[in-house]
Amino acid sequence: MKIFAFCLTFLCSINILASDLNVLKYGAVGDGKTSNTVAIQNAIDQCSESGGGRVIIPTGVFLTGTIELKDNVDLHISSGATLLGSGNINDYIKTDHPDYYPIHSLLLARDKQNIKLTGFGTIDGNGLSGSDFSKGNNSPDRPNTINFFNCRNVRIQDVTMVNSARWMQNYVNCEYVYIHSIKVYNHGNYNNDGIDINGCRNLVMSDCIIDSDDDAICLKSRTAINENITIANCIASSHCNAIKFGQSSAGGFRNILVTNCIVRPSKSATYYNGIREGRTGISIIMYD
Repeated sequence: MKIFAFCLTFLCSINILASDLNVLKYGAVGDGKTSNTVAIQNAIDQCSESGGGRVIIPTGVFLTGTIELKDNVDLHISSGATLLGSGNINDYIKTDHPDYYPIHSLLLARDKQNIKLTGFGTIDGNGLSGSDFSKGNNSPDRPNTINFFNCRNVRIQDVTMVNSARWMQNYVNCEYVYIHSIKVYNHGNYNNDGIDINGCRNLVMSDCIIDSDDDAICLKSRTAINENITIANCIASSHCNAIKFGQSSAGGFRNILVTNCIVRPSKSATYYNGIREGRTGISIIMYD
């Protein structure tokens, strides 16, 4: 009983010590016009440096360029809040990785641990209207909304994601990743994948709804193996492939479970890649 009381006291102290930092206190303005990159980044940096906690995006529309997540930070997008990507490519950081070619990011994490994206708000990549994002299918100057490289202990939960300029989510060489109850609607530009899982280990994705122009749920393996992955209770819609392994497959796939998922046609009548009714429900494509 004494041990239980001690554990309860310890857990409560953790909750008390964890900080909540509202980006408004760092000068952010939720008018959809003011650039908030510096204000949001300063809040994240201070949160991480002080031991971690939540950085809160409150109600409003917060325009931003690249934001880089740091250790032990939960970027919490509140209900009624929208994190809106800039339409100017110069507001984005371009990153390289041994398992991936250089790409711009709206939300970026490199070699970080204990990071979260939570809340019932919206991440809008602004891919529909960004002035620099209409440069064709193979243009490198269209950012992915999320790029996480070499990260450990990652949680993505409850958020809605829309309108990426390119792929919505890209997780490369990450491990211990939990993705739960997110909604993705990614239509309006080329290469609009819903989620790409590239050489990750020990990942669980559950109860998600993905509707995308290009591949909805895509497992890739450029060099590192994709291993110990469960995808369960999801709904996938695509004009291309709803659930796909490849094309990148050099690292291989092992212990992958896809269970209790539904494949259905996309709600979008227009398409950039693929065909209206979708190409496949499940694809295994190995070009390497």
